Amino acid sequence: MIRATKSNAFSVSISLIDNNAPVSGATVNYEIRNAADDSLLASGTLTESANEAGIYYANPTIDTSGDYRAYISSAGYAPITEDIQVTEEESNINAIASDVTLLIKCIKNKKELKKAGAVWQLIIYDDNGIDEILNKDLKDKDGSNITDIQAGALAQELASSV
Repeated sequence: MIRATKSNAFSVSISLIDNNAPVSGATVNYEIRNAADDSLLASGTLTESANEAGIYYANPTIDTSGDYRAYISSAGYAPITEDIQVTEEESNINAIASDVTLLIKCIKNKKELKKAGAVWQLIIYDDNGIDEILNKDLKDKDGSNITDIQAGALAQELASSV
């Protein structure tokens, strides 16, 4: 999520990599839309960084507090969607505190891998162990749903990372 303060420029950026190498000279387009009604606020082409190959950016400004979405696309690559929250300056401290609390819950609280139909989901529960704070379909690096997890593969992966 991108957090921004209203009427202040913020960065929308992407690192474009193909076969572990930065991609230069690509045309990378973006749109910023209101999350509530999908109305278009801004659009254009990201600028390639002069200092780092494969880095593309724009510095738009939004003058109204609210929730927005950035859609970033380039021919031959999967599109990216990023949520944007534009707030009054004073509320940024509270938003950061809320995000830190949520992050701690995601680390410490009960987690479950569950198969819903043909798709695997990661579910993280709130402190009470009942309410969900995250329910996310698992996807591979290409953005396709993960439909098969080998029995014990996750346990082996977790054991090897400890």
